[in-house]
Amino acid sequence: MDEKPWIKCYDKGVPAHIDYPQVPLFYFLEEAARKYPNASCTIFKGATISYKEMNDLTDRLAAGLADLGIKKGDRVGIFIPNTPQFVMAYFAILKLGAVVVSTNPLYTPKEIEHQVNDAGVEIMLVMSNFYNLMKKTQPKTKIRKLVVTNIKEALTPVLSFLFTLTKEKKGGFRIDKAEEDVWMKDLIAAHKPEDKPKVDVSPDDVALFQYSGGTTGISKGAVAMHKNLVANALQIRYWMTDTEDGKETVLMAIPLFHVYGMVAGMLYAMAAGASMAMVPNPRDLKDVLSNIQKYNTTIFPGVPTLYNAINNHPDVLAGKYNLSSIKACISGSAPLLRETKEKFEALTGGKLFEGYGLSEAPTATHCNPMFGENKTGSIGLPFPDVDCRIVSLDDGVTVLSPGEIG
Repeated sequence: MDEKPWIKCYDKGVPAHIDYPQVPLFYFLEEAARKYPNASCTIFKGATISYKEMNDLTDRLAAGLADLGIKKGDRVGIFIPNTPQFVMAYFAILKLGAVVVSTNPLYTPKEIEHQVNDAGVEIMLVMSNFYNLMKKTQPKTKIRKLVVTNIKEALTPVLSFLFTLTKEKKGGFRIDKAEEDVWMKDLIAAHKPEDKPKVDVSPDDVALFQYSGGTTGISKGAVAMHKNLVANALQIRYWMTDTEDGKETVLMAIPLFHVYGMVAGMLYAMAAGASMAMVPNPRDLKDVLSNIQKYNTTIFPGVPTLYNAINNHPDVLAGKYNLSSIKACISGSAPLLRETKEKFEALTGGKLFEGYGLSEAPTATHCNPMFGENKTGSIGLPFPDVDCRIVSLDDGVTVLSPGEIG
């Protein structure tokens, strides 16, 4: 029996095997800064940060975090929605050899308490509108310091001024910071890129504790090494054959605290030198649609409910938005109905195809081909270098032939 019969069903250009570089995950950011220094890394409500700037900012923030005592192997929390500050925090932590522990902003205090205590988080980077929630939770944890950022720090000067006048207090972003806590912008301002400590970070070092959704009980942390995340990002990059490094724009609407958005969105973008149009709230469909049209986004990882909402949005049906820039969309987290796929592809001219994965993988193991046959109800084909087998339900061992049910 052919060990990997699915390879012959791959789209043209998808390799059966990938040579994975033996590098830490932040290599992608450093390489993108070298190859595409002036290209936008993040785009947020008109404000852009280039790859060179993002690399420098993460070096400076890493230096600041090191001054707070963070060292290799420490677990550091991120409690920030999809904004440039999430990207800064994520890569600054990794550059110190520390471990990212990202928290769902919808968590209750009890859920936050469990996660940070289970992971051993002592420092957390937090968006200011979640600051008071964290201060209430802090006494029941080992968190000794919060590093706070305000969403207006990522806006253009004009929008930042207007935000201060109209939305900062109402949205809960204006806070009275405790003396022991620090502002992220102050940590960055106090350091130069060359202040970043030289830390030996290897592909086998732990990069991430990714907490599961808790569907089978209490949420558990899946451990991912740098090499796991590097491999999965490259598998996704090579799967989408009709894309070009340094020239794509990813609509970053699915949450970055979730491993699907983190890997299929942010890490794919880093590996491909793509820009990320940041959307903090995917339920804000006007913001989602405006970002697609304004920034000509080409890659759009999402979930069926989001694609369906776009399909049925009155302004989309009225032709008020041009969505024709979209090339490729991997759908995850739930089954993709054929009618959702066909309607979205008709509206955009792009390809929408379902993938499958799990936090332990660290996100994706299977995907339907971008151009080949997509079978309704199928999770698709195993990615390059993924081993997969279907075994007998009777003994859980016997490998079955194609067409058999197991």
